[in-house]
Amino acid sequence: MIEEQVEMRTADGTADGFLYRHEGESRLGVIHLTDIGGIRSSQKAMAPTSPHLLLPRIKARLYFGHAVEDRGMPPEAIDRLDQALAAWEGRYESEVYDGARHGWTVPDSPVFNGPQAERAFAKLKELFAESLGAA
Repeated sequence: MIEEQVEMRTADGTADGFLYRHEGESRLGVIHLTDIGGIRSSQKAMAPTSPHLLLPRIKARLYFGHAVEDRGMPPEAIDRLDQALAAWEGRYESEVYDGARHGWTVPDSPVFNGPQAERAFAKLKELFAESLGAA
């Protein structure tokens, strides 16, 4: 398994993430985007250029784990995303983590939530295993 750090340009700056793929394969594996520390403005509403508009072109399985308390992704935005995902009819899962605040999966974050972080990492490992298979 190869892990590469990637940086993607966004309307608000850059988003850091990781690309995982099997060695020797040219097809895209799994991209894991992290979102803490101001990757995007937490005050902006979903814009017309929002990534959910790209759904018709996406063939990958998607997973969204949302914090119950996140100014950058309030419940109304989660509802809009979930509606777009349902209309897309692709393979996805979107869930809200009770007791989680923005940044809850980062161990040195002041809002780290250990039990919910473990649950999120288990979901991520499940996604990797099902999407990438055995190495």
